[in-house]
Amino acid sequence: MDEQMYVKIQQYQQALKALQRSVEHSIQNETYEGTGRMAVKSYQGIQRKVAELLPEDFYVTETLALDADPELKERHMLSQVRLAANQLMIYLDGLLREYRSKSGVEPADWNELKQWGSTFGRDLQERIISMTRATIERAVRNVDIDVQGPDSMRGADMEGANLEGANFSGRNLRGANLTGANVRGANFSGANLAGANLEGADALDANFSGANLKDSNLQGASFVNANLTGANLKNANLEGADLRDARIAGANFKDADLKGATMPRGEEYRNEGDLFQYGATARNVSTGKTHVRIEITDDEEKRKHDEDAPTTGEDTV
Repeated sequence: MDEQMYVKIQQYQQALKALQRSVEHSIQNETYEGTGRMAVKSYQGIQRKVAELLPEDFYVTETLALDADPELKERHMLSQVRLAANQLMIYLDGLLREYRSKSGVEPADWNELKQWGSTFGRDLQERIISMTRATIERAVRNVDIDVQGPDSMRGADMEGANLEGANFSGRNLRGANLTGANVRGANFSGANLAGANLEGADALDANFSGANLKDSNLQGASFVNANLTGANLKNANLEGADLRDARIAGANFKDADLKGATMPRGEEYRNEGDLFQYGATARNVSTGKTHVRIEITDDEEKRKHDEDAPTTGEDTV
């Protein structure tokens, strides 16, 4: 590698970073239509340019070449681009570091370092927020967590929507309307769905592990082969729900309405004993009531914790 190639690779890296940000934004906001094919085209253009600089590098010219099936759904195309772009970025970083080490080239100018630091700080903040939310919701089992942040979908109206395979892990969907929605294979692990309406929803193979479904309406919903381990279903309406082959170990069904519901082995629900045999419970796990509200704003690292005074009676988990 010479200095001219070094400069060109840096330029292609900048284009690759811009593509990565666009792909991540589309995935986070679930704006798939029209973006998948555009992202594939952009990546292919960048990869070809890099391959022209490194024609003898099999990893760049062959392994990292992306030939997406045009029949793929656009969200799957975006996932492929994200993986390929990350691999190419890591590989190019390694080449540049090696060149700098051998040639004694200075790392980067101040503006580039400043820009990198800003991007790194923002990415780190988003990761910390996501990890903190998931950790708190899993660890504090006797606390009703209501996380309000930039990705909150509280009260969202998605009635009848096709959300197959969507990722809502750790998201705040309190009071959301998912009536009749297709959420097959969707990931709701650790999500807050308290008071949500999933009446008649199709949740085949969906993941609700550790999710908060307290006071939710799940009447007539299909949870065939779904993962409900450790989920909070207190006071939920599961009348006529289909739980065949569902995993419900550790789930809390205290005061839930299971009239006419079909249990994991295909039998109709009769009493609490039907829950116990699957490792679920229908009893209280604590005696206090605590509510914590965490608010995360877009423009600054600001969090607000409003804790209600404990009261006697049932816990809210």
